[in-house]
Amino acid sequence: MGTPLALTDAGSRRCTDLDGQHVVTLMSERAGVRVGAAGALLALAMTGCSAHTQAPTENKIPATSTAASPAQGAATPALATPSPPAASIAEAVPIRTVAKIVAEWPQVHAGTLQVVLDVVGQDVLVSENKVKGNASGFRVRSIGSSDGAAEAWKHQGPGAGVIGADMNARTVVWMESASNDFGVAPWTLYARDRGTGQVRRLAGSSRVDGMVPPPVPGRTDPVLLKGWVYWAQVSGRMGAEKVDILGCQVKDCHARRVVKGAALPSAAGGHLYFVTGDRYRGRKHAARYQLRSWEPGSRRTDLLGQLATEPNETPSGLSASGDQVAVTLTSALKGGIALYGLDGRKVVTVDSEPQGMFVTPHAIPGYAAWGDGNASGLSTGGGYVYDFTNRRVLSFGNMPGLNVIHADGALVVWQEGTGPRPDDVTTVIGLLQ
Repeated sequence: MGTPLALTDAGSRRCTDLDGQHVVTLMSERAGVRVGAAGALLALAMTGCSAHTQAPTENKIPATSTAASPAQGAATPALATPSPPAASIAEAVPIRTVAKIVAEWPQVHAGTLQVVLDVVGQDVLVSENKVKGNASGFRVRSIGSSDGAAEAWKHQGPGAGVIGADMNARTVVWMESASNDFGVAPWTLYARDRGTGQVRRLAGSSRVDGMVPPPVPGRTDPVLLKGWVYWAQVSGRMGAEKVDILGCQVKDCHARRVVKGAALPSAAGGHLYFVTGDRYRGRKHAARYQLRSWEPGSRRTDLLGQLATEPNETPSGLSASGDQVAVTLTSALKGGIALYGLDGRKVVTVDSEPQGMFVTPHAIPGYAAWGDGNASGLSTGGGYVYDFTNRRVLSFGNMPGLNVIHADGALVVWQEGTGPRPDDVTTVIGLLQ
């Protein structure tokens, strides 16, 4: 795949980011600098960009909209016109009544706690931690195998936990963090070649005001797309943090900022989908967010429109598939999920219970799955699936807080429990029919 474009004004050394609104600087591969230890991303000032390249244009969807683009200072078209139908979790059908159960694994097996990080086809990526002792690592389990011991390797950092991962047939990428503080999230990004077993350190978090950075808004996993990995990263200063999407080639990582003021990247159909907004540009109380997509190597971003958020409501997760985009939204009053078609029109919305919180959306063809992050007791399960064909909500899990959810193709992975201990939890894999 080609390099994400560093778009410059003619004859200048300025680089315009891919939403065409802001000037950013990119790391020169010729400088031979790799992003490594915390703070190394300050080296983004060492940039070099090709001259005489035209700034990108925007192609808004739907094409019938006559509103001017945000770059021209006018209002962005809302995605919610006309108002879409709403589905209710109160009428949810248990997923076990419609899905074929293909595997059930105890979360604790032979003294090892196994937590699912991703599923691709028949391969399930799990993080492993010994219940007694400090040994930890990863394993790729096969749904059709009893032990799935073909691929296994260790965590790279001491006492590290995994805060996000992505996998395809060739590569596994993941972020490790040794922090147990929910207010900070220093991390290191690694990649493993599934053919050779080679593990490489790709990048590390930058510091904010000289301090350990806070978490990226929402849960943001690294995303693999056409030989590159993309991720969201916090910078700026405390109280006015900025969030950008960075990326690099997996085989030769020189991290560069590809979208300024953006978060929640997700890949589908050769495109990167993400949310932009003034909040990600350091304006703490800004409330406007836009849904966009970009095809790497292109000079154009597609502006799908403005997310129709309510006051004090913020995007907390995004996932795209070949036919839809799912965005979870969070506020102090409730959570929700909005499901959009690729034409930029909202298809359906689902609200949580009062003071609820929806998390970790996963869009797959014909369905969208997400977890219920409310463990306060108001929630009755672990999460939900929306069935576009039958226009109904399915529920999974039988205990609040069991919201680990992953999906790929027609497979959905969730958790069920018989008690509060990790030993009481079972990982369930179902095939939607």
